[in-house]
Amino acid sequence: MAVSKRGIHPDSINNFTCPLCRKPCVRSSPRGNMDVVDVTCARCGKYPLAPGDGLFPLPLSTVPKFLIGKGVPETDLERATQLVGIYLSMYTRECTEAHRAPELINLTVLTTLERLAQTCAFTPMPQKSDKLLRLIKKLTRSPGSPAQLNLELDYPAIHAVDPAEALYYLKDLAQKGLVESEAIERLRHDREDDVAVTLTPAGWGRLESALRPLATSHLTSKGQATIPVSVRTKLDLKPGEAVIFEESDTGTVYIRKAEPVDREFMSALEGTLSEWNSENDEKAYGDL
Repeated sequence: MAVSKRGIHPDSINNFTCPLCRKPCVRSSPRGNMDVVDVTCARCGKYPLAPGDGLFPLPLSTVPKFLIGKGVPETDLERATQLVGIYLSMYTRECTEAHRAPELINLTVLTTLERLAQTCAFTPMPQKSDKLLRLIKKLTRSPGSPAQLNLELDYPAIHAVDPAEALYYLKDLAQKGLVESEAIERLRHDREDDVAVTLTPAGWGRLESALRPLATSHLTSKGQATIPVSVRTKLDLKPGEAVIFEESDTGTVYIRKAEPVDREFMSALEGTLSEWNSENDEKAYGDL
């Protein structure tokens, strides 16, 4: 293991700290006459920030409902603030990895911060493991060559809440024979070290077979599409149940059955789902 080369050089820091992860980072000059700067953080990626001084703290005065749904006590404002910062780190890092421009991180608009944080708060564990496998592939120059992974810097990229969770998924991939590394067993999650990780043939095979066609459906002029029987059976979907559409860091869109943990998130969308659950829709598409 070696100290990571992906950190920010001390001469470039200018005494600026990332407001999301509290790590030293680089900021640009303000954009024109706006109080907006572009932040480059080795952990959170690149994102626009306002106010530009970055000294305004995450303005949580109450624990967001979606965090209460995840088990955060209503009185634990410190933990809630920490988690919102972590989920925002996931959002900005995912946008960076996908070469997609993130929304402005405006530290004075709490509703926007909560909305962006919530987009990364419910990633299922299997998807996090797959994200790690894809990240290792992205860091690999060619089959057989090792990728330089850094858990302290890379955990937001796979939607892990900390390096310890990322290490858990890395060890799981190694136990399944999908990756190899001599350093995994002695790797510490609290050090900013690079670790050489190599995808095995089984790992490459998993990536190549991760997606396979299951069914097709056609979009109507009203923007509606029927979920085919094979998909409904696979997801164990019943009439009236909701589904979640999620986007990966590579731009792939996944569909899954909404779970109880998604309830808080889905409540915000409930008003948009009624058009899909009418009697006419059931008559027209129920036997498909």
